[in-house]
Amino acid sequence: MMAVDPQFPGEEDADIVIAMIREFLDLGLGITSEQAAAIERRLKERYGDRRIRVKKKLQLSESRINGVGLPDSVRVQVYRDGLTNMSNEEITRKHGVSRSTIYRWMKTPPRERG
Repeated sequence: MMAVDPQFPGEEDADIVIAMIREFLDLGLGITSEQAAAIERRLKERYGDRRIRVKKKLQLSESRINGVGLPDSVRVQVYRDGLTNMSNEEITRKHGVSRSTIYRWMKTPPRERG
């Protein structure tokens, strides 16, 4: 017997794509219904009819703490802000990285792609 998702009462094997989009909308992340439909369409084209495993470990939040997996543009901006009079506290708040990430990234200038 399949588990019933409490977010979708009465549904077995709830559609994770729809569940995620509903979460985005509930959190007020600023996506329109057209963007939500485009996200659903792209994910279903790419992953439709495949079993996808959802890991329990919070990979994105943990990677953000270490600065791993962030776009290179964020590193460039952090580096540039680090060269200004901006405080570390302001930089951590602005970019969502830890103070230790700022120190690590300031040791070596990022390669800027032009």
